[in-house]
Formats: sequence, structure tokens, C-alpha cells
Amino acid sequence: MSITCPDQRNLHEILALASRAPSVHNTQPWRWRLHGDELRLYADTSRSVPAADPHQRQMVLSLGAALDHLCAAASAYGWGVDVARLPNPNRPDHLATVEFTGRLPILDGHRRRAVAIRERFTDRLPLLPPPAITVSDVTRVTAAQNDTNITALPVSSAPSLAKASQLSASLRRYDINYHDELVWWTRRPVVEHDGIPAAALLTASESERVAVGRDFPVIGGGQPRRPDVESDEATVVVLATRGGTREDLLRCGESLSTLLIEATIAGLSSCTLSHVLESPESTTLISALLEDASVPQIMVRLGVPSHADEKPARSPRRDVDEILSVDR
Repeated sequence: MSITCPDQRNLHEILALASRAPSVHNTQPWRWRLHGDELRLYADTSRSVPAADPHQRQMVLSLGAALDHLCAAASAYGWGVDVARLPNPNRPDHLATVEFTGRLPILDGHRRRAVAIRERFTDRLPLLPPPAITVSDVTRVTAAQNDTNITALPVSSAPSLAKASQLSASLRRYDINYHDELVWWTRRPVVEHDGIPAAALLTASESERVAVGRDFPVIGGGQPRRPDVESDEATVVVLATRGGTREDLLRCGESLSTLLIEATIAGLSSCTLSHVLESPESTTLISALLEDASVPQIMVRLGVPSHADEKPARSPRRDVDEILSVDR
């Protein structure tokens, strides 16, 4: 490899961090291809979830998150990058090309972001309310880095959010393909390193304490987690775009990545919410909560876990060798 591109060990470490990006049902729908000094990001459409995401909107959001995670990881290892989004109009599955531009100084902020990527996990359990100033700081930093509208909804929006979540669930109640898809991605063999592990899901009693959450298959009983948190008091943040183009979605996914990383640095737990925006009816309810005409694409619960708390299980990730190919 050239002096402007990481060696094999560095590249694998960077991609391992990039793979910690969130994705719908932890499908990890990305493929990376190294071509000279370029790292090309492709959608792996074989890992789509057509019942939940028929237009692959959430897939592109997931790829945007992976792209931002990669850029953050490259900075943490001292590599500069240039990003070309959607470089080939004849290849809609080619989402981005990342060109390594040589060595750069590693700042303390770069290291903190890499640590946050390793530590972040999806926290579906009920959360305590986050400090308003912390949420404001996180959203401000995210908005400054990315071209996405970010709105932290007030506490008064809780009834509307719960209504939208309930509406989304009711519309899916008899959708056999949708429920089969949920079962498929929540009961994956351990050797596959994808999907959502049972320990990251909720029991029936835990789910009742979270008003805004996808109705995943519930797990068995056992000792209730966070019994001191009677109901979820997380702040819900909405990420919205001016339009619905593929580039809008890709950039929104990058913003999602930044938001989750900054929230983790700030000591907040997070849980991405996509189910509420999977139907036009529930999306309309969320749009009414925004002050402008932007299009809501993804939502995130931000909060504080109770103290003396055991963290939920982290979702697995596929090995780098499974997602990377190298042009010889």
C-alpha cells in the first residue's frame, strides 16, 4: 500500500470500528471494497428488510452511519480522508468513495470519539431524563457538522409520540412478513454475528415501561432490570431532511452516527427509533411535532440509565474479512 493509505492492520482496525455503526435490526448492510487508495462503500442488498423497509430508506441511513463511523475511526488512527458521495449514478448501490489523503495529527477529540464508538450500545430499557443542557450540546455539535435538521422534542410531545408508536404497531399487527422478519433478525445463530441478541431485548414488563419502542418479540422473565425507573423519561430527538433523495438519506445517516457518538461521550444512553417512521400515518403524526416542513427520517431516545445498572448486551458485528474485498 502507498504512504497515503493505512496498512492492512490499520485498515482492519478502522473498519472494525466502522462496523460498530447502527443499522436496522443490526443487519449490517454494508460492503467495503479497497481499490488502490480508495475505499468504496456499497449496499449489500441481500441484507435488506423488505417488510420493514420496502424502499431501502433505512438501509441508506445505516450506510450513512457506517460512513461517518469510518471517517471518525480514520481520524482516530491519524488518517485524513476525502469523501465522494454517490460517485457513480449508474451504480445506486455504490454509496460513497473514501480516499485516504495521508497522515494527520491525532487530537484528543478523535480519541474520545473512537472510545465512544467502542462503548456505545442500543439501550432499549427505560431511561431517566437527561439534562437539557447536555441534550442541547449534543444536538448543537451534531447540527454543526452535518446538514440535517435536528429537533429535541419537549416533554409535552410524549402523548403524541406514544400515539404514533401505538399506531405503527397496530398497522403491523397482522403483517405476517413483518413479524417473520423480526423473528429472523432476533433469533440469529451466534456464528452469524448479526441481528439482535435476546439479551438486548425487553421482557413484557420492561416493554410496558417504554411507551415509544418497536414491538420486538419479548424475552422470558427473570429479575427485572431497572426496577427503579417506573417509566421511560428519555428525550426524543428527531433527525429530518429537506427532501428524500438518496444523498439526503446518506447524510442523515451520517448525522445519526455523529449524534450517537456525541451522546455517548456526554454520558447518555441512546436507542434509535425507526418503526414510528415506517408508515405514512405515523410519520404524519411526527411531522406535526416539527416546526418546519422537513421530512423526519429517524428518531433517537436519549437518556440516563439508573445508577448501579448492568448494561444490556451489545449487538454482535461481523468480522472485517466478511465485509471487505481488495482489488488486486
